[in-house]
Amino acid sequence: MVMIGSQGAAQPVAVQSGEIGQGFAFSREGTCYAVLPRHVAGGAYRAQLVGRDGQSARASIRMPFWNGMDLALAVLTRGGALCEATLDDLDGPRSSIARKAAVLVLVGLDGTMERLPMEITTIRYLDLEARFSGASSVEARQGMSGGFLLVDGDPVGMAIDTIGGDTVRFMRVEEIHMNLSRLLATEAAFGVTAPAVNDVDDAPIPEGHALELSHASALASGPDTLPENILGGDAPYVFAPSGPATIELTLTNATSLSQLTLRSSPEGGEAMPRRVLVQVNSKSEGGRWRTFWSGEMPPNGLLDTGQRLATSARRIRVTISSAWSQGLVRIDRVIVK
Repeated sequence: MVMIGSQGAAQPVAVQSGEIGQGFAFSREGTCYAVLPRHVAGGAYRAQLVGRDGQSARASIRMPFWNGMDLALAVLTRGGALCEATLDDLDGPRSSIARKAAVLVLVGLDGTMERLPMEITTIRYLDLEARFSGASSVEARQGMSGGFLLVDGDPVGMAIDTIGGDTVRFMRVEEIHMNLSRLLATEAAFGVTAPAVNDVDDAPIPEGHALELSHASALASGPDTLPENILGGDAPYVFAPSGPATIELTLTNATSLSQLTLRSSPEGGEAMPRRVLVQVNSKSEGGRWRTFWSGEMPPNGLLDTGQRLATSARRIRVTISSAWSQGLVRIDRVIVK
């Protein structure tokens, strides 16, 4: 378990995203993650995380849990120094936490650490409450959300709400551990790997073959989010899925295909495609559809098939059969080479 005063004190981190808050960094199978409240992300999908002594890392935020659950997961890049804890450090305290002294650990954006004494007043199945104690007068303030409460060095809860000026509500770590374990184990079973964290929105859009839109099975969500937008423009194609959605494109000049890039910006708040099938057809009409690529778009919103053996193609069909979350689905660009 993580012990305050040891190297493990680096695990609480400050989070600068949609809001400024806190989180807890941990590693699992070589990947560095951080857990934080969903409301701290504030709809953003990027974050800067800071640990003790100012160690920092960039992160891509995922919100795969159901609506109403104030929980999000960040995937860090170059965050090894922040991830000395493991997921098992969130599996619950070693003994009863009732009537025990607790401490709320907060990290500033400059890497300074603050330890505020608290006493646990209420313990429920999903959450617990604690109020500030000690000689100094402390009140809940902005930036505490996501802070972890520790008892005897063990994390016992993550701050998600305030109740009055001196009492904070915490999501219990047992609930956090259960949901993270289930998510990561499920993804591992299906071969989903954590995405490399990169600046998807800042990445240059590569030049590709000229395309024409032949058909899109899903209706656009509005007059400004038409399927034609995936060929270039300032707006995305946004649609409400009612089953697998297909997009058919025609190569206007080229007769072969070796690479396809599908881009879905996470900044808009819509769901990103997940399961994607790319098929090609060498005929302008009729003909047989052949699989060019099949797999999952990474949660960072950038699917790149990489350079593959060039195949004869006049038409391309992209089928999206699932998304990373509920709601409207967004596609920004399709580029083929």
